[in-house]
Amino acid sequence: MEKFEINKRVMQLIDYYTNGNQTKFAEKINCSPQVVNRLFNIDKRHGKYTLVSSEVLQKISLMCENLNCHWLLSGEGEMLRSTASESVSEAEKDGYKKQLRDKEYIIELQREKIARMEAELCKIKKQLQTAVVGSVVVG
Repeated sequence: MEKFEINKRVMQLIDYYTNGNQTKFAEKINCSPQVVNRLFNIDKRHGKYTLVSSEVLQKISLMCENLNCHWLLSGEGEMLRSTASESVSEAEKDGYKKQLRDKEYIIELQREKIARMEAELCKIKKQLQTAVVGSVVVG
């Protein structure tokens, strides 16, 4: 299972801002170390990496000086703005926040769909087991 590209970019930020120290980075962005750590380890319950949340992305964008938010979200451009004078306008911030909310909404819809599909799969497995047991008893 491959890490999400955006999680890889968060790791680059951790390397840059705190020399790879996830705990210090979590403190820097006012987030729990566990939330940051989960981005880089497979969740044993699901067997997948956790996608960085819009809440964490927003904290990162607010606390990491000179961060190019476009790079963080898309991977395009440079990690840092070239000068401190390239401040992000309020309109840009609002646009990024909307993008984050939209992506979070899509992710939530996908989670719900996955949960429904998993429930359906369990139901089908039970039906199949019942059919197999029934055919063994009859046969």
